[in-house]
Amino acid sequence: VNDLRFTPNPAAQNLASSKTYAVAFVIRRRLIHAENPFYDAMMVGVERELEQHGYHLVAITIDDEPSRDLWMPPGLDKRRLDGMFVAGCELSDRVMTTLLSLGIPTVLVANSVRHGAVDAVTSDNRAGGFAATEHLIRHGHRHVAFVGGPRTWAPIFERMQGYHEAMLEHGLTPILQLQPNLYIDAGAAALYELLGHHPEVTAVFAASDPLAIGVMRAAQEMGRRVPDDLAIIGYDNIVWAETTTPPLTTIHIQKEKIGQIAARRLLEVLRGEALTPVKVEVSNDIVIRESCGCKPTTPPQEH
Repeated sequence: VNDLRFTPNPAAQNLASSKTYAVAFVIRRRLIHAENPFYDAMMVGVERELEQHGYHLVAITIDDEPSRDLWMPPGLDKRRLDGMFVAGCELSDRVMTTLLSLGIPTVLVANSVRHGAVDAVTSDNRAGGFAATEHLIRHGHRHVAFVGGPRTWAPIFERMQGYHEAMLEHGLTPILQLQPNLYIDAGAAALYELLGHHPEVTAVFAASDPLAIGVMRAAQEMGRRVPDDLAIIGYDNIVWAETTTPPLTTIHIQKEKIGQIAARRLLEVLRGEALTPVKVEVSNDIVIRESCGCKPTTPPQEH
């Protein structure tokens, strides 16, 4: 082999071993945009781990609109893929059911299923929701509202659970404002509706940074000063969080670490070492900036 300078043909090797060494990263198409650069770091974490083991990552987007017939991209085929990551909680139940029925070894990323057994790696959403709410309460706020997406989305439900626990622990009444998505315009609409019913609110914990940015914009349009009249905390610590006016206090998710752990879990599944599905929750940190009315702290680093 050395004398002839033989180089193995990857395609022939794949045929012989029935492995493709291709893994898909599946995500809703609408999430691949500049408004919420949340999943980029997770994909980096996944890819860096996989390439050490000879696998390559294929990004597949799904146009999951309720008004359209469900269409699965042709690349989602267990003859072409060894495994699959399904990212985010925004995919509908019909899409999730279809994806999980394909028979491809799967790990959920930044999501989990509340009923059923599927490997999942996500943020410790409940603890993060508690920490954000507790921070606002300890700084004197008694009317703290939660702005989130649909409660059927597992990460949102878990963050809301943490919010509820913190409010009830301090004898306070929860105030909920749920939106159909996690985008900036939804956050702005939420605050208008929220203050229309609860003008006493002085602080908002938003379940995503884009929601929090929308809340901040609406507050400024309504003449509410942030943080003097309205303290705001987001969730995710996307790159835009430190560029808002004022900079946004938020819960930092170790996004690259989540991707790395998810990749390691899928590799275990592919080697036949993982017999029982598990849910892994990665810890968070709170990043103090000016939107909550506190002195900024040094943000944590991905590790």
